[in-house]
Amino acid sequence: MRRYTGGVAAAITFGMTVVAAVSAAASAPPWFVADKIEAFDGAEWAGLKLGVTTQDGVKKQFRNGRGDFSSSVELEQDGTQGYRVSAIYPNKDKKAPLHAIAVKYVSDADGLPLDKLVEALGPGEEMYPPQERYEEWKVVSYPQKGLLLFALGDRVPLVLMGYPDRIAEAASALLTREPLPVTEYVDPHRDEPRVVTFRDLDISFSVRGDLRLRNESEERREIEREVRSALQPGGGLRWDPSAAGGAYRISVTGSYNNNKNKGDGSVSVTISGITPYGQVSGSGYESFTIDGTSEATQELEDTRYNRSLAAAMREAEADVAQKLQKVGPPPLESFRRGWWDRVVDQYRFKTRGAAAGKTGSLL
Repeated sequence: MRRYTGGVAAAITFGMTVVAAVSAAASAPPWFVADKIEAFDGAEWAGLKLGVTTQDGVKKQFRNGRGDFSSSVELEQDGTQGYRVSAIYPNKDKKAPLHAIAVKYVSDADGLPLDKLVEALGPGEEMYPPQERYEEWKVVSYPQKGLLLFALGDRVPLVLMGYPDRIAEAASALLTREPLPVTEYVDPHRDEPRVVTFRDLDISFSVRGDLRLRNESEERREIEREVRSALQPGGGLRWDPSAAGGAYRISVTGSYNNNKNKGDGSVSVTISGITPYGQVSGSGYESFTIDGTSEATQELEDTRYNRSLAAAMREAEADVAQKLQKVGPPPLESFRRGWWDRVVDQYRFKTRGAAAGKTGSLL
């Protein structure tokens, strides 16, 4: 499905024959060769039959990979088309019958020209989201033909082919025929400080052999004071016991063998926190050696341990701060894609079963 260069046949003729050229590797299945979009008759397209072509069968017939949707199979082509064809199934059962077919361009800008498709298919029902339209997009529905065209401006990056009754339901359940104006997206959190908030402080120790903690309770309190000292007013990290989630976790391990005068340990720090744009996490890690003494046991709290603890904490905090600067509102296309995905999911999961004798129960 390359760009139109002339008439409809030149534009969406992926190949008029169902059988693809045989691969140079004789043992490999052939490439899939697609057909014109308008060739879909509500039941069959390029040799793929709704309710008939099984998942196992299509994998044996064509080269394949993971499709763009759950429980879908990509029908691999020779790699020059710029789009992917996904055979969509109701589940992962090898005997599951074909549920729908999707053609999705890798780049939205390279989609099919909308005017050429309308010229070939005739006028369709234009449908829009009932809210939040930040780009010039719509869905053109052809319920009698079993087609949904997902249009961005004058291009069609996504086409869904399926049972006509289900296509009609999927579009009408979520979309409206009243076009909302395209508005500028305004970040609702634009004036809020960039802060990562965490609720829990979790400190754990695991010491083995001849290693001991001088006073575990006091060491916990000391680390807590160290964490609090890092939470400067106006900084990017905030401890809030009432927060929805997030944690500052410090794990200290160590071991010592007095007979060998040898010991080592490590400090692992992970920070996960909540921001207006979702969760941010960071980590830090430091290892250290433990100097030997003539005593029967060795205390963990020596200079190398304390240095490693501070270094691991600073590393994790810096990791969070760096990631915090990169978070922000979702790209505009995510709103549109979210609607498109909901329409496809409506078709796949929430509409009624297809005509009796084709697929049976698909839910």
